[in-house]
Amino acid sequence: MELEAPADAWYVWLALSIVSIAIVGIVLGLPTGPPPDANEAANTIERTAGNT
Repeated sequence: MELEAPADAWYVWLALSIVSIAIVGIVLGLPTGPPPDANEAANTIERTAGNT
């Protein structure tokens, strides 16, 4: 009895293709802009919290 699936089976290649397309979609969906300015955000929060 064979316990391992052959790597040349069509469903293995189909699953690998689907996973590869999903990973490419995730990578292309990641933001490419610069990260937000943490100091400016902290200063805004401090100014807002300090006002009465």
